[in-house]
Amino acid sequence: MRMTAHQNLKVAAAITPASYSAAADTLGLEIDTKGYAEALVIFHLGIATGNVAFDVHESATSGGTFTVVAGTAAPASGNYDSTEDVTVYVARIDLRARSRYIKISYDVDTDVVLMSACVVLLAAQEAPVTQVNTSVFAV
Repeated sequence: MRMTAHQNLKVAAAITPASYSAAADTLGLEIDTKGYAEALVIFHLGIATGNVAFDVHESATSGGTFTVVAGTAAPASGNYDSTEDVTVYVARIDLRARSRYIKISYDVDTDVVLMSACVVLLAAQEAPVTQVNTSVFAV
């Protein structure tokens, strides 16, 4: 039986859509990656009057100590700012080499940034998967 896309992947919120002000490095929502081989992190950067940087943290346990995954700083050049805003950025993670739980962190250096992020978990080891939320439509 052929599975549809929503039966082979899972979408999870990583950073809730909001306007974020300057603050220290902050961890987003915890995501359980058990049973998936890959993840796409989708950063949606809205209007940015400040600078923001993202990276990925991992932990072997839920609610445990999260540490930065080497090589995940985005952008590599430092910060996204008003010259790179109103854009969607995508990053890939090979979950087979990662700890079970991940969080996306963000650091708004100055002023205000509208943003959100979600993680699409791919290559499910068991299908069909159960979505965090019910599908709105399938046509």
